[in-house]
Amino acid sequence: MIIDVPNGVDTMRLMIHGGPGIGKTTFVSGLKPEDSMPNPVFAGDESGKAGIKKLPATDWETFIKGIDWLLSAQHDRKTLAIDTTDGLEAWANEYVRKLNSWSWAEFGSYSRGEAMVVSQCIRPLLRKLDTLRESKGMRIVLLAHSTKGNVKRADGLDFISQMPVGSKKTNDLLVGWCDVVAYATRKIDVIEKTKRAQKPGPRCLVIDPLSPSFTSKTRYTMTDTSCDLSWTDFVDNIEVK
Repeated sequence: MIIDVPNGVDTMRLMIHGGPGIGKTTFVSGLKPEDSMPNPVFAGDESGKAGIKKLPATDWETFIKGIDWLLSAQHDRKTLAIDTTDGLEAWANEYVRKLNSWSWAEFGSYSRGEAMVVSQCIRPLLRKLDTLRESKGMRIVLLAHSTKGNVKRADGLDFISQMPVGSKKTNDLLVGWCDVVAYATRKIDVIEKTKRAQKPGPRCLVIDPLSPSFTSKTRYTMTDTSCDLSWTDFVDNIEVK
């Protein structure tokens, strides 16, 4: 049997990670209605800004009920933004811990809790999200906070990089699933003579898989490695293969 694999910006799987207040939520909702991603709905632990549409959720089980509603109901939503993946993983951790009647020490023992979260929560969730893409034509946006982490290399040349907050197993799965992973930050101009950075400038989105400074990837051809932190500018910067 042959199936069609969703392609293009209409059903894109996008992750944006960056510091708090950088503008990840605003990237989805837009400063103005014309800058918004098409018909967005938010889900997750973040309270969100005023005026957005959001699926009510207070834990993993109510979050999944919201996703199931999107799958079964008739609605006009075209973008699902999960805000944030690190908060969502915390919900999943608590769900798995209670399901097994574990203490937090037992959850962390031999990383069994982390492994069970991936197998019983995150993987099934990604299957539901792919079904949303296929059956409802929705794009999925994962929003995450960033943290500095150590990237280990086989040759011993480890380095520090900005990466999404969360466990390695969950982040590896989410990053691998996404079509684009971008880092939200601010442009910084460097004074040529002194090589010192000036005051941080406008907010931007950086997609440069070759940079060791942050987690990033793309399955699309980009016209530039950075763009303004807005959906319209991002779309102008991407070409579907």
